[in-house]
Amino acid sequence: HPPVRKNPFCSIATAHRISLIDSLANRLGMNHYDRVKSYDVPNTAICLPSIPKFEGLEPDFLAIDEIRQTLEFLHDSGGLIETPLKVESQLIEWINNAGLTIVADADFNQASLDWLMTNCPSMPIYWLDNGKPKRNGKTIHRIDGGDSIEKLINRAIDAVKAEKSAWLAFDSETQAKRAYESILATGIDSELVLLLTGDNKGEPRQALFHANPDAESRKYQVIIHSPVISSGVSILTEFDFVGAGFYGLIPPNELLQMIARLRKANNIYVAIVPSNNHDRPTDINDLIQGHKTQLTRINTNGFIELSSFDSFRLKLMATRNKALNEFEQQFLILSQLKGYSVKDAELTNAEFL
Repeated sequence: HPPVRKNPFCSIATAHRISLIDSLANRLGMNHYDRVKSYDVPNTAICLPSIPKFEGLEPDFLAIDEIRQTLEFLHDSGGLIETPLKVESQLIEWINNAGLTIVADADFNQASLDWLMTNCPSMPIYWLDNGKPKRNGKTIHRIDGGDSIEKLINRAIDAVKAEKSAWLAFDSETQAKRAYESILATGIDSELVLLLTGDNKGEPRQALFHANPDAESRKYQVIIHSPVISSGVSILTEFDFVGAGFYGLIPPNELLQMIARLRKANNIYVAIVPSNNHDRPTDINDLIQGHKTQLTRINTNGFIELSSFDSFRLKLMATRNKALNEFEQQFLILSQLKGYSVKDAELTNAEFL
């Protein structure tokens, strides 16, 4: 329904990653939460952990980008959100009081819908569907086998030796660093190679990249990154070789977002290391019972009742564990659902050389 006008009109956008907030602020012409002088400035893009600071705002319009990942991060941030219950409470209040709330996510799922219906029961929900996915003209070349990561890196090394450019994405920071060392071992000028991980996020070159990723990417022959880049970044610069190495550490939907950052990459070589871990718990009742057992060790009063926050967190855990247990299968299925063609890589054909 139409938003109720206030004076002044207030709009808020939020998401779980700073890179997304940078993009939202720029694209929507909003204030950036980290650059305002006070916490009562309307029309601000706010990173999820900082929401409580802006509790005095009453948005007429609220936008939540990447709501699935935003909710997953809210309920399991690894300590990065100091007061998750307060953040959730404020977010729910904003949704229920805003005249209009728009949530966006290419991977919107049942869990996200359940959260909205549970916490905003009186709000009508309208679904905007883009229809059946169309072929996007892009191909994922699947590299299999236990040495698939090594094959992928060697392919990138071949590109470097041929004075071509390469972009490599990994779901493991450790492997990203190893690939970086392997590329430097070719003798390439280190100034032409950029490593982007959580460990070096404070370095000037990475800060410049996040501020203007497309322009900065043109400065480098090789860019290697961990999941520090997975959404909120759009690269139009073309690289001769684009590859990704996955150990199944992160759900397939997030990794598909990662490889989609290069908008003009039509051929993406993906190495998937087979995992022996297929028995992560997926039964929600087992997870609830396990959590209650843990709580009993702390609270010996007997009766344990889970909060709605913990119940939803365990539901998300079950969904995530299922995706990780079936990582390769789900990754390949999701790839095709999103319009990619999938085929086995023919590494003997060095078409980028």
